[in-house]
Amino acid sequence: MPEEYDDIDNEFTTGIVNASLRGPNAPYEAKGKVVYCAWDSDELIGIAVGSPKRGGAIKIAPVLLAPQYRSSELLQLLLTAITNTFSGKRKLFFLVPVTSWWLVPQLLQVHGFFIEGVLREPYKSGIDVVVVSTFI
Repeated sequence: MPEEYDDIDNEFTTGIVNASLRGPNAPYEAKGKVVYCAWDSDELIGIAVGSPKRGGAIKIAPVLLAPQYRSSELLQLLLTAITNTFSGKRKLFFLVPVTSWWLVPQLLQVHGFFIEGVLREPYKSGIDVVVVSTFI
């Protein structure tokens, strides 16, 4: 998915792996994460990264799914896994690059999700993100 995440490199993936080892219950300052992986047989078809934020919110970004697997059923499985991991939290939000618009309509079809707005280039120059969230 080079149009959305062409800067994913070894440094980025090492950072995600190290944060996932700290886990979701790490203190906020330790920036623990949870990595969700989707498999088809022995083939990795997608990942999503969950990061606890201050105030009881959970950020989900990035979400990478092979185009042929982008379905509401897989999204629902992902949402179930996330809400099971983070039970007791108050809000779930996705940062969706505007170049990855496929995820927005699928999230809006799930009960309770809404568009909060667009953040201008929060992490990568030239790629705005749509904030799509729900209360959990």
